[in-house]
Amino acid sequence: MPKGRALKHTSSVRSFTQAMGLPKDDELIQLIEETQEKTKRRGATEVDVNEPFEPGNAYETARPFITIPVWFRHFVFRLLKPLDFALYVYIFMYADKPGTSFVSMNMMQRHFGYSNRHGFIEAIRRLENLGFLQKKAGRVDRARNDINRNIYQRPSLQQTLIRLLEIGAIDGFLNPTEAYSNKVRRGHVKLRDSRSIPVDIERGLTDLIGEHRVSTYKRARHANKGSVLLDQLREVLKHRIDLASPSKP
Repeated sequence: MPKGRALKHTSSVRSFTQAMGLPKDDELIQLIEETQEKTKRRGATEVDVNEPFEPGNAYETARPFITIPVWFRHFVFRLLKPLDFALYVYIFMYADKPGTSFVSMNMMQRHFGYSNRHGFIEAIRRLENLGFLQKKAGRVDRARNDINRNIYQRPSLQQTLIRLLEIGAIDGFLNPTEAYSNKVRRGHVKLRDSRSIPVDIERGLTDLIGEHRVSTYKRARHANKGSVLLDQLREVLKHRIDLASPSKP
């Protein structure tokens, strides 16, 4: 077997579920173990989770690309509708280096195959409201002709989290809240209501606000975590904006 850590025992499964931010649920662990046992009985090959099972066919990064933090998965799919998320990715596929895009509504309709603009307009409005997108009317020089276009900017991750915390879309543990979560009629799964911070979220916050602020955030009382994190994000964002502003003579 290739080097690496395979999920063979209960302890490994528990470590995996904790690292992935999944609920600490014995039923979940039991389900994983039963699935593994059925796989073995069918004669399937056990796969090392840290290695590609077809090495020569593993994905490699191709430029240009758009990046989305992995830890967004803890809340983004509950807060955004499928079209919202697709449009979020699509708009910034057209972004230039500063993170701005002026893709037209006609281009959106052509690539998505939708004739009705209403869905796009509503999706953009939701993205703005939740802090995933900023929009400004402007004029763009295209083929020596100035044309009116919406200019879209992808805000900083600090700004997105600030907005989500301010409106109560996520709590202090970055759990999505019921008030803003998508509702489904069938197969509705209860929201994650974890009172622990998943490893990937902690790493992401460390990149955004620094290790010492994350330590303070982790020590805060459960009821105060949201306000503590909000103040820290505002502080870091203000510093970033001050650094980017032209110096006054």
